[in-house]
Amino acid sequence: MSKKPVKLHMLSTAQLAERLGVTQVTLRSWRMREQGPPYIRISPRRVRYRVEDVERWEENCRRAPA
Repeated sequence: MSKKPVKLHMLSTAQLAERLGVTQVTLRSWRMREQGPPYIRISPRRVRYRVEDVERWEENCRRAPA
């Protein structure tokens, strides 16, 4: 019986930058200024974003037209 690989619902900085249409530098800047979606620092050089956190953040960014 083989095990199914665990599918983690996390995005790298590059993946999130592409999803949001911003640069990786912008995401780094947001992290430094404590803006943007919540993130998890895996190591000093590795950051991941949980998809559910990103979706919640995106929903909170929604604005209705005036």
